[in-house]
Amino acid sequence: MDNYSIDALLGNFKNRYFGNGYKKIFHDVKLIDSKDGIHWLANISISKYINWSIKNKISQIQHVSSIDSIVITQKVFNRILSKIGNNYENYVLTDFDIKTGTSPIENIEEISANFILEIKEDKYLLSGLIGNMRIKSEFEKCFENCKNTFYKYKNINNKINEISFKKNNSLICNYEPESNINISVYLVSWIIVFAQLGEVLAFNVANVSREESENFWVRKLHLHLNKTKSLKSNHNDKLKVKIVKNRKIKKTDGIWHTFEMVGDDELSLVDVRAKTALKVRRITNV
Repeated sequence: MDNYSIDALLGNFKNRYFGNGYKKIFHDVKLIDSKDGIHWLANISISKYINWSIKNKISQIQHVSSIDSIVITQKVFNRILSKIGNNYENYVLTDFDIKTGTSPIENIEEISANFILEIKEDKYLLSGLIGNMRIKSEFEKCFENCKNTFYKYKNINNKINEISFKKNNSLICNYEPESNINISVYLVSWIIVFAQLGEVLAFNVANVSREESENFWVRKLHLHLNKTKSLKSNHNDKLKVKIVKNRKIKKTDGIWHTFEMVGDDELSLVDVRAKTALKVRRITNV
C-alpha cells in the first residue's frame, strides 16, 4: 500500500491556500453594533494577498473561504462578549456549520455581516450571515485549566503524511501539528487539515490532479470539537475521511463531481461532515 505526503498529492504547500496562503491573510471586524443585545451588525474586511493560491503558475482569484468564515465568526463572538462584559477566553468554539451561497464572495474588503446571539444553558449560540454564507456556531465554557489558543493557528505547521487510500473512496493518514510553542488544535486548524484531505479524495475519485481541476467548492460543512480534550502541538493523531455519496454531472462548461464526505480521528477529538463539488475540464479522462 502506497503512502503519500499531502504535498506529493496536492503540490507544494507554498502554492496552496490551505497549505500556506491562509497564514498571509488578516481579518478586521470594523464595527459591531446592536440595539437589543441579540441582533448584531458588523462590517468585515479581509486583507488581499496576490499569491493567495497558485495553480498552473497562475494566481487564483481570492474569495472568502471556510477559514475566513470561522476566523470572522470567532472575532465577532469575541467583540460581542467584550461589549456585554463577558470574558471570551473562557469559551471555546465547539460546533461550526457553514452553507455557502451560489457564488463566491470576491469583494473581500467590504463584507456585511449580521448575527444573532442566544444563550442556551452554559453555551452561546451565534448564527447569521457573512455576505451570502450562512453560519451557525456554538461556544461552550472551557474545561478546567483550558487555555483558548484559537488565534495561534498560524503558528502550527500541519504535517499530513502517510496518506493511504482504502479502495477508491476513503483514506487514512497521520497528522502532526508542529509548533515551537505549546498550543492546542482548534476547529480552524481542523478545517485546514480536513479541507486538504477532502481535495485529495475528490481528485482521486475524479482521476485528476489539482492542476487539472478548475474548482473545488465546499457547499456545506459541519465540524464538532470535543471540548474535554484536545490534540496538543507536536503530538500525533490518525485521521480518516470517507466519501459516502458521489455523483458525476456533465454540463456544457465541464464536468462536476459532487460528494458527501465524513471524517473523524483516532483520538475522538473531532467529527466532520461536508458536501463538496469538484469541477474538471472536459478534456480530462473522468
